[in-house]
Amino acid sequence: HARTPIRILIHGAASGADELADDWARRHKVTRDQHPARWDFIDHPQARLKWCRHRRAFYDVTAGFRSNAEMLKLAE
Repeated sequence: HARTPIRILIHGAASGADELADDWARRHKVTRDQHPARWDFIDHPQARLKWCRHRRAFYDVTAGFRSNAEMLKLAE
């Protein structure tokens, strides 16, 4: 960042690495753009549903892939 400044950090707002990266960007005053996966958007035309026993609800297993594709398009 010191040699080649980072202007924006695009991430999926997930726990773990995304959280750590977001914290770093906040401390270094880098613009942050979060794109969390919409796991509960089960009416999406391309959704593939799976039952979550813990939450006792269906979720879209392809939501993460769509979120990643959206972020990649932003970087073009």
